[in-house]
Amino acid sequence: GEGARKFVHISCGTWAALWPFFIDLDTIAFVTLGLALVALLLRRTKVFTSVYSINRISVGEVLIGFGLSASAFLASSGAVYASAVLIISWSDSLAAIIGTRYGKNHYFKVMSSNKSLIGSFTFFVSTFVIVCAFLYYESNGTVVSDPFQILYGLAIAAFVALSLTIVELTGVYGMDNLTIPLFATIVLNILAIH
Repeated sequence: GEGARKFVHISCGTWAALWPFFIDLDTIAFVTLGLALVALLLRRTKVFTSVYSINRISVGEVLIGFGLSASAFLASSGAVYASAVLIISWSDSLAAIIGTRYGKNHYFKVMSSNKSLIGSFTFFVSTFVIVCAFLYYESNGTVVSDPFQILYGLAIAAFVALSLTIVELTGVYGMDNLTIPLFATIVLNILAIH
């Protein structure tokens, strides 16, 4: 069920986030594209039934491979790619787990898909933490060198987290598995330049 799906999502995402330490981004782009094509085949053959045992329309298990491939192709560095992958794997999964468990009474619909306030807040907080870690890494720690830099970094992280939360809300039917890595990669590429 959903717990098994999110366990796979987090485990595979964390593993994929480590790939830039071992292989180049171009290779990652081709490998993840291949995985997307395998997911298409598995969808047709109904192998790994836990991936398909959900009571809603979703193409997320296929789109995640395409999203990671596009992210690896567009990422300016391994840190950008890894951060985008951690956002889609951890933030999205934690939002679903917390939202399903604690948001049953406070949900709203986005294009016939149930979303919860607590799930969205969870996505925001998790993404905020990942973006803060990315900013710290990219700045070699100077983002915490003085109070102005700290406030600036926190404001940037909050803005990016809020933007990605909105992207997640509108990514129904598993489309967020494509849109989140793409948007995160583009925004983190911009932040890595500055």
